[in-house]
Amino acid sequence: MALRVVVHNIAGEIVVGPSEFQRPVLGSQLRSWVRAVVSRPFRLAHGDHLVVEKPLQIGEQNEEEVLLNIVFLQNLCVVTWGFRHSGGDSSAVAHRLAAGVTSIT
Repeated sequence: MALRVVVHNIAGEIVVGPSEFQRPVLGSQLRSWVRAVVSRPFRLAHGDHLVVEKPLQIGEQNEEEVLLNIVFLQNLCVVTWGFRHSGGDSSAVAHRLAAGVTSIT
């Protein structure tokens, strides 16, 4: 039996689908399916689980339809400012702020 899959955004609007897949459906298959339509960076969630690249079987035997949520990721950047004489010159640490920032304390 096929499994109908629909991807919604946070507002409940359909982004991709519905489409039918043969069971078992792997998370990697679903990501590829969405990637063919969505060009922005995203994450998929099924219930309280992220749909990641590793194999993840989705759709219990008795389910006819699975709803996935899509979260779009933004490209964020770090901006520093201030007067040079008051510590506002960030050139000494610019290389550390260029990439890989996960938190600022």
